[in-house]
Amino acid sequence: MMKKFILMVVAALATMLGTSAQTVEHSKFTDNWQIGVRGGVTAILHPGCNNYKDFGHTIQASTSLDLTKYITPVFGVGVSSTIGWENGSQPGDFQGRNWLNYVNVMANGKVNLNNLFAGYKGQPRPVEVVAVAGIGWNHGFIYAQDAEYYYFGTTAHTNDIITKLGAEVNVNLTDRLQLNVAPYIAYNFTGANGYYHANQPAFDSRNAWVGLEAGLTYKFKNSNGTHNFTLCPYKYTQAEVDRLNDQINDLRARKPEVVTKVETVEKIVTKTVNENNQFVVFFDKASTELTDNAKATLNEIAENSVVRVIGSASPDGNANFNTNLANERAQVVKNYLENRGIRVEDAHGIGTELGARVAIVIVK
Repeated sequence: MMKKFILMVVAALATMLGTSAQTVEHSKFTDNWQIGVRGGVTAILHPGCNNYKDFGHTIQASTSLDLTKYITPVFGVGVSSTIGWENGSQPGDFQGRNWLNYVNVMANGKVNLNNLFAGYKGQPRPVEVVAVAGIGWNHGFIYAQDAEYYYFGTTAHTNDIITKLGAEVNVNLTDRLQLNVAPYIAYNFTGANGYYHANQPAFDSRNAWVGLEAGLTYKFKNSNGTHNFTLCPYKYTQAEVDRLNDQINDLRARKPEVVTKVETVEKIVTKTVNENNQFVVFFDKASTELTDNAKATLNEIAENSVVRVIGSASPDGNANFNTNLANERAQVVKNYLENRGIRVEDAHGIGTELGARVAIVIVK
């Protein structure tokens, strides 16, 4: 059963890595690193099982340092270190009567749930939720209360494996700076308390503590000059090129008075073009913003011209989105031309009928 579970986890991770890798540009090992500093509080989940009077006596301050590299927009790995500080309220199984209660180092895996379920759009969302799981080494300072093993009232030292399950709520203040709030639960995985499990590894809430930390994360600049992943440019397949040619030819045959001549698809998908009375401009994926090349092409239209504008979208996305996108592109071109003093008789979108992210301007 455990073997099947591990295989399922590996397959899921492989799927996440493969899917994300297809949508973003290849990055170097030095790209997509970030470092975070946080502070907060922790408390024993079951104080009575650890020789404490109540929950309040176990509350202590904590400080964490976190280093993460995101391999894809979905999946990241990293290492973190946390210090638990003595609160001085009452000696117990997790109080060492020292400045420090524990120091740990953990390896972490992170999954950006927003990008996993909603896809990565090229820029981080204002608020993102990340699932975190980790395992590592913990050095504890324990107040000895058993004279058989230690002098009563001295500090004993323990070394155990710990695990951590939690989440990060990240607020992206800028491209490079995040505000983080991170709740979690950590288990002393091998250091069983009392008679529980006879020191066998176990997820036991009687040997667990909960924490809440907040802080800031800084994203280092990538080799491409950004602080985030960059989407791959859309590449047309030969089948898409052939389909686009067929659709353009069909449109020409049905509306000869509107579309008189269309540049070959190969040119449409690589640059803005114009020939005779027709100008074609190309948009980035899911964008309505005119590129510098598009503006340069539209600037070639004489100021006293009378034109018609046809907008189109690629087949990506749902029908309503593509229809609205095609109309918006036509309106953007219309507004740009009217600002130049050109009269636009008609501007409308035709959805995905052309099969490409273009706007066609026909000069009458």
